[in-house]
Amino acid sequence: MKWSIVLILFLLAGCPRDPVSKVSSTEIEKTLTQTSPLTVQPRKFTKGEALYIRNCADCHGWEGRGNGPAAEFINTPLPVLQSSEFIAKKSESQFVDWVLNGPALKIKVANGAGLQTDSEVTALLAFIRKLPTIDWNKTDVGQENYDELCVNCHGLYGRGDGIFATQMPVQLPDLSASGYLNQYSDEKLIQIIGKGKNAMPGVEDILNKQEIEAVITFVRIFSPGYENYDRLCADCHGVDGSPIQFVILNEENDRVNFDDVDMPVFDDAYLKAHTDKQLIPKIQHMLDDIPSNMPHFAGYLKEEEVRQIFRYLGSLNAEPL
Repeated sequence: MKWSIVLILFLLAGCPRDPVSKVSSTEIEKTLTQTSPLTVQPRKFTKGEALYIRNCADCHGWEGRGNGPAAEFINTPLPVLQSSEFIAKKSESQFVDWVLNGPALKIKVANGAGLQTDSEVTALLAFIRKLPTIDWNKTDVGQENYDELCVNCHGLYGRGDGIFATQMPVQLPDLSASGYLNQYSDEKLIQIIGKGKNAMPGVEDILNKQEIEAVITFVRIFSPGYENYDRLCADCHGVDGSPIQFVILNEENDRVNFDDVDMPVFDDAYLKAHTDKQLIPKIQHMLDDIPSNMPHFAGYLKEEEVRQIFRYLGSLNAEPL
């Protein structure tokens, strides 16, 4: 799902995305009476777009405009990847080499990056303790279908901040909010997702019942703790708490290499053997010590995947900032 790297992207990405602004029912009614009926054309991600959003958008923005949710915490100017001029300066092969093997770019981090409160660290630890109980095979299937059909509106972490969210006639719910999904049984969610509700189209003609159940399994892990683990921890410790590789920065040639290291497995035995009082200082120490370098993706992304990202960026219509 994600890759192992010590980098600024995941130091910063714990900062929340801008929430969708609240709109009163009166304002909605007035807007709808003054404009043509709202239509949102369904579409699917291209592979390049999905790869870009997963790996680059936190800093560079959903459409490559340098305005991702982490950008405000970076004191280093970000290039506008959407710019046709930027794309024109690099051939596809040069872009691939730059992304996979380019020098480690030093990033200046603004004050206040990363998790700032004890409650955020506590939420992160609460999710880590759930890792051994999650059906990851089912969750992976659910995430694949969620990313294809749901993320445009509901957002990467279910917060209702997808790229189409502001086009909806009402504010979308925050699926990661404490207790929100617990008010619905799996049977009720199967009905809502399958048949659709309000502006949300149903998917029962696209997904079978088992696939819908997998989506439910995935969205039920949404929480502030999951979001911060996925962004800050999963790339070294593994999405399921089982690390395989770690990234080492070779200062001599600014290259990134993948090496096996001795890291704990967040399994039931490890978590039972450590109290919250023991683990919280470890989490805080790790978050404080993450160095600030722009990532490169050798060993994680394949060359063809980077080419797909390049083609996605080339397909964007550059807009004035």
